[in-house]
Amino acid sequence: MVEFIKGKLLAGPLVAILGSILLLIGGILGISLPEMQLVMALFPILYVTFILPIILGFIGIAGAVLAIIDKKYGNYAVIIVGLFAVIGIFIPILVVFPLVMSFLYIDPFLILLGGILGVAIRE
Repeated sequence: MVEFIKGKLLAGPLVAILGSILLLIGGILGISLPEMQLVMALFPILYVTFILPIILGFIGIAGAVLAIIDKKYGNYAVIIVGLFAVIGIFIPILVVFPLVMSFLYIDPFLILLGGILGVAIRE
């Protein structure tokens, strides 16, 4: 999992990309399930539960790509996305659904870990 490109360690951005892709898959699968579409027709606030992981997944991938091409603020964007996703999976909407729906409950933690590794290795 550890690779070198131009002599730098890329473990952090690769972990962040993996977590962001899993979060993106969770949002896309959740919004495309017919059962969830029926529930969202009854409770439109649940669209937030499935739109937020898609947005956070794209921002996480963009931040990790920026970190790979040597932009320092890419790691910080990944950390912010990871924190928001970790906090969001513990905030309930309508008692049952979390604010940020995740694929496996580890993907927000992978994003956060990738951002922290990116900052720690870079500095």
